Amino acid sequence: MAVEQTNFFCPVCQQGRLFQWRKGENQINPRFHCAECGHSDETKYLANPNLRSPKAQPITQQTASTGEPISPFSKFIDWFSGLNSSAKKLVVGSAVFVVLGGIGVIIQTVDQARNPENYRKSDSVETVPNLANLAPPPLAETESFKSLTSGQHLEEAKKVAKGSPNSAQIQAGLTHLEAIPSTAVEYKEAQMVTKQLQKLSDAEDAKRDIEQNPIKVLSATWRRGAFGAAGIWSVTFQNRSDRPVGDIKYRTRYFSETDNAVGGTGGFFGDGVIQKVIPPKQKRTIQLNDGFIDKEAASGTFEVTGWRFVEE
Repeated sequence: MAVEQTNFFCPVCQQGRLFQWRKGENQINPRFHCAECGHSDETKYLANPNLRSPKAQPITQQTASTGEPISPFSKFIDWFSGLNSSAKKLVVGSAVFVVLGGIGVIIQTVDQARNPENYRKSDSVETVPNLANLAPPPLAETESFKSLTSGQHLEEAKKVAKGSPNSAQIQAGLTHLEAIPSTAVEYKEAQMVTKQLQKLSDAEDAKRDIEQNPIKVLSATWRRGAFGAAGIWSVTFQNRSDRPVGDIKYRTRYFSETDNAVGGTGGFFGDGVIQKVIPPKQKRTIQLNDGFIDKEAASGTFEVTGWRFVEE
């Protein structure tokens, strides 16, 4: 009987072997036998062992023509290249939005770790009783207040005007004066004391405003520097307080001739900081390099966003 021979990879011997098939044994699905170990199988499985175990096939896809592997990145490039210009802009914009969103989350996480007090949630509603029910009634609603005569109300107000009252004491004095009717003989003098207390109230408001906002920008102008690539600001500050102020945080905005925003310093990536000191009750002009600006910038604004009192 004729014998046909060929070479296949033997899964038992784990190497290439000579396989034989005696013609006439099985003409439909001939089975070749390993000449070394006797292992036999159908021709299609010897020629391609992956047909018997499809799960063992490599994950990487191959082209039908060249057999070269196709990476997921190559498939994305082919897909992206087939899009029109509008679709490409939408894809790129979405990707940028996702990346910036991720950066924002990272920045907030780092800031929260450094300044946890700025992110603590107030639990006063859940743990503190209703303070409105515990607070004393307004002065004008107390029985002792209602029992006072016009002369006694005037005397209480005059006591406040003679001292160095705070805002609460000034308000109490004005409340006493408001209780004096226009028909009372003390009414005329009460009007004079009212003016005194009002001046004290205005001075207290101004003091509080200076304490909360000590830095005032008297002027802010800018020009182009570094061959037109950078914004150079000249800013004159006034320190209205009795303490030196420094580390002034600022924010700039630039606009084109058609009033479109074209960049600036501050916002998402943090405001700029001027590490200079403004002495108490003094003015100081500072030259500031605001960095690169857009070529379309035609006008700009300057805003103080923060500061701190520094030690002398």
